[in-house]
Amino acid sequence: MLKGQTVQLGDSFWSDNTCTQRCTCTDQGLQCFNTRCSFSQICRPAAFQYSCQTVQRQTCTVSGDPHYRTFDGSRFSFQGTCTYVLSEQCQNGLPYYRVEGKNEHQGSTHVSWPVLVKVFVHDETIELIKGDQSQAKVSGLSYFLGVKYSKFENKCFLCLEIPCPANSHFEAQGTGCPPTCVNPNSTDNCPLPDQESCVCNSGYLLSGRVCVPHADCGCSFEGRYYYSGETVILDTDCGRRCTCRSASMTCSSNSCGPYESCMVEDGVRGCIPNSFATCWIRGPGSYHTFDGVMYQYPGACRLTLAKVMGSSDHSHFLVNVEKVPQGPQVFCFNLLKVDGQLIRLPFSTWSNKIRIFQSSTHSVILHTDFGVTLQTVWPHFVRVTAPGVYNGTLGGLCGNNNGDQHDDFRTPNGTLVSDPQVFGDSWRDGSLADHCVVNRPHNSTTNFNSTEYCGVLTSHTGPFTSCWAAVNPWQQVDACIDILQRSDDPTSTLCEVLRDYALMCQHNSVSLGQWRDATGCGKF
Repeated sequence: MLKGQTVQLGDSFWSDNTCTQRCTCTDQGLQCFNTRCSFSQICRPAAFQYSCQTVQRQTCTVSGDPHYRTFDGSRFSFQGTCTYVLSEQCQNGLPYYRVEGKNEHQGSTHVSWPVLVKVFVHDETIELIKGDQSQAKVSGLSYFLGVKYSKFENKCFLCLEIPCPANSHFEAQGTGCPPTCVNPNSTDNCPLPDQESCVCNSGYLLSGRVCVPHADCGCSFEGRYYYSGETVILDTDCGRRCTCRSASMTCSSNSCGPYESCMVEDGVRGCIPNSFATCWIRGPGSYHTFDGVMYQYPGACRLTLAKVMGSSDHSHFLVNVEKVPQGPQVFCFNLLKVDGQLIRLPFSTWSNKIRIFQSSTHSVILHTDFGVTLQTVWPHFVRVTAPGVYNGTLGGLCGNNNGDQHDDFRTPNGTLVSDPQVFGDSWRDGSLADHCVVNRPHNSTTNFNSTEYCGVLTSHTGPFTSCWAAVNPWQQVDACIDILQRSDDPTSTLCEVLRDYALMCQHNSVSLGQWRDATGCGKF
């Protein structure tokens, strides 16, 4: 009997109006297991309890660069690079939802690709990010996703074994409830069917996405699982700093500094810098410090751009640049050295503390988890961005980052000088040999200050006027002229210089539209 009605032996039914648990009447009583309706079904009342009933559905797809197919089957392509509403519930009486898609340029300014999907439903925001298929964000917090492989006919000539990570192996009929650090006995009474999958070796348990010995399991703490050795910031005021060690969470008090606020960023709660400062290096010797001082220093060889001076509670870093004064330079953009070893891009450390990727044909970006970002756009543009927590603690050709433009020219021993040449020489990492002098400008009669060349930056009819308030173009013209005077191909070099200015505008949230077409740089 169930709710006054007789259930026959062998009958099956859904237990409630969510259709997430199906029960069967057996000679040993009701046997229930967790399952759900298929994608094409919804849970509706039936003659007895509830049932999964098939309903008509329509599908909208976004794919490629990007191509759209509407619910009603219309097809079109659209190359916009903003965030767009893909679908939204517009009538009262139905559950509200909204799906947004964000497109960005990926290696080419002529096409765009979907990079982010956001779903707003039931007062939650779900984010799916391109390139990260293992986790999703729900209302700002990251959650790992279980991976279920499609099951093919088990014949050797039809499918090969799945390559498995360390301490695991492939099984064609692996358990649907693998043993985990949270539940080592999950295989007992498992309600899910077997599936082909990677299974941890004997003596190992699943810890997040990796198989570890039982002794290396993490911590279940306040409803979440943390890896062994993982340190997290908890509470809305970032009031606790907790570390998982030996399956136990140890917490201590924590507070954000004067230049930080407690926020959730990329799914992780922490003390986030309130502000950032950027240093630019352009051409053979044009510098723009963190505090906004523009100066010229034509020295080459190995130079220190930025470093943490003295002791600091924050991560130490050092940025050096080596400027080669003469001869052609060949760059390999998909190869990079990390700790002396060649690696291919994109690259990230296991813990994502450092991420390096190629953002365009000539640009490489390095992100750190403590807020310092480095961008290089070969052959003559470097950008270093540092968070406000380093206020007044830095040294190098980028200055000390204290908001004061009058004391940027400090040498490594703290002496304040006024001559940019003396200041620059003090931050050389090596000798002052003759080969460290940059090549001299060519003798050219071309007026590079004209609107056909560098003067286009300050032209009232040019494509850059919308950025003047954010990035002073008059300060950039001198650097542009200096670069072109040293170039064997001023026309193509001008396009590189204008691209650098466009990058600075983009960094200040200013879009310049089709500036390449307006300047004849579309073919470069």
